[in-house]
Amino acid sequence: MQFLLLLLVLLLIPSSAILPTAQIVPETPSSSPIYAAEAFYGPALPADNSLNLESSFPPSNDRGLCASLDDPVTNFEPPSSEFAFLVPRGNCTFEHKSRRAELYGASAVVVYNNAEQMFFGNATESEINGGLISSFPTSKVDYECSNGEAHVPKSSLSTPYYSRSNDDLFAECSSSKSCSSNRCVATGEVNSDDEMQVCCMWDLHQYLYPDYSQTEPSPTIPSVFITSSQYDAVQPTLPLILQMEQRPRPKYNASSFLIWAWGCFVAVVASRISGSELSRALQKTQEKMRRGSASTPPPSESPDGEGTRGREDDIGAGESMELTAKHALGFLVMSSVTLLILFYLNIYAIITVLYAFGCSGALSQVMIYPFFRKIRSLTGWRKLDEICCTLPLDIGDCTYLDVTSTALGYGFGILWYCYALKPNASSYFIYWFLQDIFGLCMCTLFLSVIRLPSLRVASFLLVAAFVYDIFFVFISPIIFEKSVMITVATGGDGPTTDPMVCEKYPDTDGCKVPNPLPMLFSIPKINDYQGGSSLLGLGDIVLPGLLMSFACRLDLSKALVSLSNGEQKDKNVSGYFFYVCVGYAVGLMMANVAVYLMEMGQPALLYLVPCTLGVIIKMSMKRGEFEDVFKGPAVMHQANEILDEIEGGVGGSGSERGSENGDALQDGERLLSPNISNSDVV
Repeated sequence: MQFLLLLLVLLLIPSSAILPTAQIVPETPSSSPIYAAEAFYGPALPADNSLNLESSFPPSNDRGLCASLDDPVTNFEPPSSEFAFLVPRGNCTFEHKSRRAELYGASAVVVYNNAEQMFFGNATESEINGGLISSFPTSKVDYECSNGEAHVPKSSLSTPYYSRSNDDLFAECSSSKSCSSNRCVATGEVNSDDEMQVCCMWDLHQYLYPDYSQTEPSPTIPSVFITSSQYDAVQPTLPLILQMEQRPRPKYNASSFLIWAWGCFVAVVASRISGSELSRALQKTQEKMRRGSASTPPPSESPDGEGTRGREDDIGAGESMELTAKHALGFLVMSSVTLLILFYLNIYAIITVLYAFGCSGALSQVMIYPFFRKIRSLTGWRKLDEICCTLPLDIGDCTYLDVTSTALGYGFGILWYCYALKPNASSYFIYWFLQDIFGLCMCTLFLSVIRLPSLRVASFLLVAAFVYDIFFVFISPIIFEKSVMITVATGGDGPTTDPMVCEKYPDTDGCKVPNPLPMLFSIPKINDYQGGSSLLGLGDIVLPGLLMSFACRLDLSKALVSLSNGEQKDKNVSGYFFYVCVGYAVGLMMANVAVYLMEMGQPALLYLVPCTLGVIIKMSMKRGEFEDVFKGPAVMHQANEILDEIEGGVGGSGSERGSENGDALQDGERLLSPNISNSDVV
């Protein structure tokens, strides 16, 4: 219940690394995009129309664009009316370089990484001015020896030590498989053999942070950062035209449509399965009437026992519970308390364990057990029905079918949990695929167990959930400073450590990217370099699904009663379920569209409740059935009586079936262990 938020698109995804959001395409026959990190100051690059700029370098007396902003611009002739400066990093702030480039008339700035800055970055002003470098790069910040290391005779090194003429001497280090930059730098550490240590250089994208000491308006030209290796690849072909733009992303991701289609499928199927006992009774009644008219004998029981399926074979058999207004109120109160506990306490690991445990039982009962029953039916393999053990705690005898189904269910649960422990677990296919299957089983089991007796209870529950959803998404930021629903659904706050540190050392404290809570459907975004997933909370399935289940059982009850009374089917016998399903699909699509239009997460029940509850209220009023449906349809009580008669004719009376713990329970109730109770499902 506490996971009602529809997050079809994760608009703000915490990142443990610096994500290049821009691209530069050099105009060469074999050019490929160069991905660049954008600055936090100045305008962003255009997303639709690229900037076509001629590349250029600053004048030699201002190579790094670090001269004072008051110094005059001299010794420079612009190559064209629109050009981009390529500037090495170092010796002044990034924003200062951009401001200085504006004075030269540049339309953009491309800052590139270089080893030289790593030496000058730690030097004193007098050393920089005199060209004498006594400082060296900083360990962990500029290089990492565990990624690649070598020792080179100091006497063989050229000075300055960042000179590219030393690259051949550093080959042992730079050729290391762990050295992603393929370049090494001298660390200044000299051993007893007078050999200098060289280690693998970090060459990563960097954020161009603003200069907070500046009080002037931000620069009016875009600025980006590229790595040293990217610059080295394009440098031999300079000067040339650079196409600068945002990296392309789909405006509407296909995963949003897929999550919508999957949500509609689960809601409809789970609701339809909840009326399976009425559907089976309707089929038996139709067969009985056909046999009566054709004077044919009833079909005999098949050798494998499939011919006499009863209520005990249904999903959630023997565990159904009808909600009352008090139940609905308690449900919402407990959901609110749980949501606040998750908001304040970091107990996501416990929730994940409990969810894995509960889903394992649901998977066993909803999918694996029926699958093996079908195999038994097709093959006639009676070995599955043999007793293999007897368990305590009133579980009783267990067949090979019971044990196999349960073992496989919990095996898949353990597999999913192992992946849930990994960072960025949703990027693994096996994780999100199993999670979606688990969600299907949980929703099916929930709607098979929990039922609404009347439109009055349905209205109370959905309207209360409607208010609850809006409060915890839109109003809670006013009280709690951030959206409680979004914070809980996305797994809490993101990384708190510098992204540069996290990209180099992802296991550092404060670098972990939280995984969303598992009580949702997830489909990774398609062809989106920023990653992320389209998400749909299970609460957005089961709450409207309760109403859809109610409509389904109402339609089936009308059909069963009419058929049992020998009446002709009229237009009011069925019709609620189909239109409520259509309303659900429309409401879910509206929530999806709203996410894109408003660029923020939406409370799905804001759209689903009017589109489902409104439909059934409108239709019942139009048919003159509102009062009966609102209080509790009498036809559903009549259908239950007919159902008891039909099922009693096959497997004995309801009380007899409830007291038998033999063969009837083998195909249903015994599969659930005592730990997979009704409360676990909810």
